[in-house]
Amino acid sequence: MSTKGDSKGSDSTPWYADGLRFGCTASGRCCSNHGEHAYVYLMEAEVTALADALGMEEAEFRKTHTRQEEGWTLLEPRGTSCVFLGETGQCGVYEARPVQCRTWPFWRENLASPEAFQALVGSICKGAGSGTLYSAEQVLHIADSTEAWYEGDLDEFPASAQVGTAPEHFPPR
Repeated sequence: MSTKGDSKGSDSTPWYADGLRFGCTASGRCCSNHGEHAYVYLMEAEVTALADALGMEEAEFRKTHTRQEEGWTLLEPRGTSCVFLGETGQCGVYEARPVQCRTWPFWRENLASPEAFQALVGSICKGAGSGTLYSAEQVLHIADSTEAWYEGDLDEFPASAQVGTAPEHFPPR
């Protein structure tokens, strides 16, 4: 299992060795542009799932909702927010949301240090530090799985590596 990018303490344990608490508040703030964190990357399976969820042909979904950049398919935002973000913070494609959305906030760059986590997660979401306690092993599993997904090493993303809240917290768009 890869541990690159994890900031370790002097005893070789990650700074989040006691786990991290996170509970989605359904504010939608994580679905808005935060400087350099302005892209949602899509793998082929995600394009298919999103098109199916919207009842669209894949080609039409690509034309309407994506762009190509540096070899990646990117979800095209609506202004500074995700095109699928509802007015009250609900996700309009929750069951088909991309892996990037399923695994936030446990991304490598967010886990680099406690300061990075505060700056990249705590400053955006009130759910940081509250809610479900994810063990260090779970956090690392989510981060490793996310990395493996975007490197093309997984055919299917494991359900055990998903973060979030139950869809009943998201009313229909």
